[in-house]
Amino acid sequence: MEQWLDQYLDYLKEVKRVSGNTYQAYATDLKQFIAYLRNENVTEFSKITDTRMQAYMLYQKKQNKSAATVSRSFASIKNFISFLIRKRVMDEDPTECIHPPKVDKTAPKSINYEQMIALLEAPNLGTMAGRRDRAILELLYATGIKASELIQLRISDVNIDFGSIHIIKDGKERVLPLGQTVKNALSEYLKDIFRLNPDQEILFCNRMGNGFTRQGIYKIVKDYAKKAGIEETVSLQIIRNSFAVHMFDNGADLNSMQELLGVSDVIAAQRFLQSEKTSTFSVYKRTHPRE
Repeated sequence: MEQWLDQYLDYLKEVKRVSGNTYQAYATDLKQFIAYLRNENVTEFSKITDTRMQAYMLYQKKQNKSAATVSRSFASIKNFISFLIRKRVMDEDPTECIHPPKVDKTAPKSINYEQMIALLEAPNLGTMAGRRDRAILELLYATGIKASELIQLRISDVNIDFGSIHIIKDGKERVLPLGQTVKNALSEYLKDIFRLNPDQEILFCNRMGNGFTRQGIYKIVKDYAKKAGIEETVSLQIIRNSFAVHMFDNGADLNSMQELLGVSDVIAAQRFLQSEKTSTFSVYKRTHPRE
């Protein structure tokens, strides 16, 4: 059974090119499922029945697993079984008539637009560090990118004239539009870089000339949130959530937001480069509050 799991995990990594976190979640879920099967003396995938699947979900519940964890595990197993059916290891899908537990959907934590503006305007633009920090904050809010994506950006990934940045994460590419406000902030910051360190390749560096860590970016956000008088905790994820919430509030559609946030399988960078009038760019221009 393990050899088929290894093949599937290779498939996820090499063909589907899932993120590291997604890969690890699949590996954990499926290893636990196989361990359960062996403990129940099930040594062939073809012997899995719908009753067995229901028993496993009940077993997870007795292990005090949350509904979200059980639901995720079920999805991992269902996708794995689809793979096994394609490989003719299994003939039928025992999960077909089973429904995972419902997960309570809570609204993502975010800050309102007025608080966001206060955060963005907190840096002192009279200093180089302030101009850098303003560019960081504006870029996080303008694009909704993750901190891990931000710290990997190189200057060559930014196209001020076209108004875009190029993101590569876990082998997947996407090109995100930039509004005028963030373009202005980046332009002012890049003037400092080109004047003082024209050989710099990483987009954002700390005072030691090294690229930021995720913790370093979080400290910047935390310090300016305090300076802006925001009482709520403002994390990097909350800025990303706020980007999405404010875009939705202004009428952005789901498909465009999936592309902007990098949670869609149909992202193709070349498609954005062909014309500024592509759907996602026009939606961005119409709905981002800072555009």
